[in-house]
Amino acid sequence: MDKLTKKFTKQFRKLEKEINNLQNIIDGIKNQEKKEDIIIFWDIENTQVPKNKDAFELVSLIKDYIHIIYPNYNIVIKCYYEEQNLTEKNKELLNDAGCYLHHVPNPRKKKERSDMLIIRDLFDMKENNIVGLISSDGDFLPYLTKLKDKNIELFVITNNKKYDVFLPNVIVWSELCSEL
Repeated sequence: MDKLTKKFTKQFRKLEKEINNLQNIIDGIKNQEKKEDIIIFWDIENTQVPKNKDAFELVSLIKDYIHIIYPNYNIVIKCYYEEQNLTEKNKELLNDAGCYLHHVPNPRKKKERSDMLIIRDLFDMKENNIVGLISSDGDFLPYLTKLKDKNIELFVITNNKKYDVFLPNVIVWSELCSEL
């Protein structure tokens, strides 16, 4: 009986070790599922690429700043613009930097059309996303507050002092651009 007990104990330990390995694999998968992207909404109309500055380098600098705060996250930058707000050269450079360009048609010249699309897309965000906004337009403040109330982590890159309510999650646009 003693040999049988030892054999059973040995087999049980092997089985227990395999169960722990499987649990570690499952935990790893769950952690990957929890970790989502950082989605940055860039209002090009109100926070343009500064004249005589390289848009590709600007995007790299933005990503460097964000990686300091949120290391190991994938950063997705969505640029919303109307035709007159972005040069062909900057479109190409932003695209080459990995940004998603959202041309906003505005044949009736409605005011704030880009803003409406950004707001629409902001509300598609899930709790496990981190949301960033690049804009100096204060109109987004109530919408960001609603996202924060839904426990969505966010930050703002802006020159607008209205967004100071989100400190320390504010990066000053002019300071960032001065590093180019």
